[in-house]
Amino acid sequence: MRHTSYPLVIILLLIVTSAFQVSAKPANTRQITVEPFNAIDVSFDIYIDYTISAQNSKATLTAPAATFDSVTIKVVNKVLTVSHKYKPYKTGKRTLRIALYAPEVKSITASKSGKVKVRNNIDNASTLTLETSTSGEIITKDIACTKLIATATTSGEIETGNIDAGTGSILLTTSKSGEIELKNLNCNNAALNTSTSSEVEIDQITCKKLSATSQTASTLSIEDIKAGNIAATASTSAEIKLSGKTQNAALQASLSSTIKGKDLVAEIATLNASTSATATVTATKQVSLKQARSGKAVYYGNPSKIINNTK
Repeated sequence: MRHTSYPLVIILLLIVTSAFQVSAKPANTRQITVEPFNAIDVSFDIYIDYTISAQNSKATLTAPAATFDSVTIKVVNKVLTVSHKYKPYKTGKRTLRIALYAPEVKSITASKSGKVKVRNNIDNASTLTLETSTSGEIITKDIACTKLIATATTSGEIETGNIDAGTGSILLTTSKSGEIELKNLNCNNAALNTSTSSEVEIDQITCKKLSATSQTASTLSIEDIKAGNIAATASTSAEIKLSGKTQNAALQASLSSTIKGKDLVAEIATLNASTSATATVTATKQVSLKQARSGKAVYYGNPSKIINNTK
């Protein structure tokens, strides 16, 4: 005859039920109307899902029950800020989420694993600033503005769609493992700077003047270039990859760095390579070469004029 221990079964059921309740703590939501603002600053694993809307600003906060009452959403000096007593970023999960509906802003900052995702296109008549640091993240769709300033540092990331600055300028800066990834860029002047193991990737760019600097083991990759003038400088084991067309290209590599410009076709090109660095380009009319201290300046194509300045 088989005996069943009912008390033991009941105890096990209670343990399983209790464990389930602990692991499935419900999240609370709260709708908040906020004052007008023109900038967003998010940090500490907070995720803002931002939809641009002409209506009054409003936000819906979703947070675990244990931290819900500690969260404060307010506007200080026209900057939307979110603060709380606890620091959920220690868990590695974005436990605080905000669905935000508000007019366009001029600045977005994300730090300490905070994230902002913009759901629709940005059409800004002035300067737009995007800044990430300490694993912060910003994701946008297409952007139209007169000037874009984007900075990613300390493992921060920025990802956008097409950017149209018209006759304005674009300034991109990465450092300390920061990353910026963009699709198509259109502007008058573009300045791109990478350093300290950081990275910039651009799928296409159209501009009159392009300046690119990469140093300290960083990578800068620019494809499908249509530019009047290009000045690129790589140093200290950095790498620059260039492809497309330009009228004038001035490429300088030093200290074991590399400029890969075989797929960049320039009418007039100047190459300067020193201290075990390499610089390459394809020239159609004229090329000037200078090499020093085991540097290699290499050209492709059949330019009608070759100037060798190496002594």
